[in-house]
Amino acid sequence: MIVGYSRKFTSYAFTVSGAGTSSVNGGYNASGTYGSQTAYTNGTDWLFYQSSGGGHWCIAATKGGVSYYIAATSGSSSSNITGSWNVGTGSSPAPTIVAG
Repeated sequence: MIVGYSRKFTSYAFTVSGAGTSSVNGGYNASGTYGSQTAYTNGTDWLFYQSSGGGHWCIAATKGGVSYYIAATSGSSSSNITGSWNVGTGSSPAPTIVAG
């Protein structure tokens, strides 16, 4: 038995990694809604559904703000979050996003 050892496990709805704009990397959890879909935050940036312009998932500094990254596939399905992403105003490369 190890005394005084504690390990904290944190689960997230989505994990963003590899983005050129480093502030967007990290774990995202649900925090309200935007565009009639659940919005997610890592405490700094937002992952949200932008219904205008064909409808895409986006990552930006604010919900509805100018997008650092935009999901390559349009539509509100949350499966589009874990698909390919394009660079908006963020730095290359675009991120990889996984559920959990």
